[in-house]
Amino acid sequence: MTHADRQSTDRADELERRRRAQQIVAAFDTVDWDFSGSADGWRYGGGRDLSRLAEDARRSKAREAEGFAGD
Repeated sequence: MTHADRQSTDRADELERRRRAQQIVAAFDTVDWDFSGSADGWRYGGGRDLSRLAEDARRSKAREAEGFAGD
């Protein structure tokens, strides 16, 4: 593939990405968005409880450590 061919392909790929992005944005524009109360959901203590995720990570790490300790 020549440099010109590669540039042409890159340009076509970029145009396709932009076309798809326009379609996605157009789809978003067709629905109502309700952000009422969304600020409360992201502030400290706003409902994003990651304690279970953190506990799962600790357990997984402990299991890995136990497995490596036996080697």
